Amino acid sequence: MVVTEKEINLQNSAIYNISMCSLENFHTCFLKWLGQNYPHQFLNVLSNINIPDNINVKFETQVRYSKDTILDLQITLNDGQKTEFIVIENKLKSYPTQEQLIKYQNHFKDKKSTFILLSLVPNFEVPNGWQYVSYKNLAEKLSQIPEFKNQYDEFLITDYINVVKVIANTFPETSTQQYDFYETNKLDEIGLKDIYVKWRTS
Repeated sequence: MVVTEKEINLQNSAIYNISMCSLENFHTCFLKWLGQNYPHQFLNVLSNINIPDNINVKFETQVRYSKDTILDLQITLNDGQKTEFIVIENKLKSYPTQEQLIKYQNHFKDKKSTFILLSLVPNFEVPNGWQYVSYKNLAEKLSQIPEFKNQYDEFLITDYINVVKVIANTFPETSTQQYDFYETNKLDEIGLKDIYVKWRTS
């Protein structure tokens, strides 16, 4: 059963309280777990990628290629002959930059790759070759997973979807007040006012 946004209380959500330990890393690790357990569904809803059953799928977090190139989530697809990469850059509490995304993209310039920016910031203009997925989009897409292996998975994923919906809907998509980030608002309560300030001052 999906709980409505009005009924869910973030303070009572296990997923939300665990996530507060390290917001971006938590979401990245949760998506890794989700992908490992539901690879076909995860890749299909996130980026419309359909993979055959004979493809080996590997999910890795914090993949370090150099001091300045550390990927949040790297997905490797291998059929025994060809290798393809999917790079997901997760920006929940930090603000994305074109420079960083292009640098990551250049690392894979000779490889078949898909690049996805997952961000709380609305309508960020990504470089050519990148796809933008908002957290609001993510919740909508994950809601399309048709079935789960067991009730435990269903509970965790449903709770995660509901938490993401509340967070995404709390974050304003537009603002007309120049100094509104100095005011106390609901973003303080869920620990996300700092990324809003970064967005408003960018």
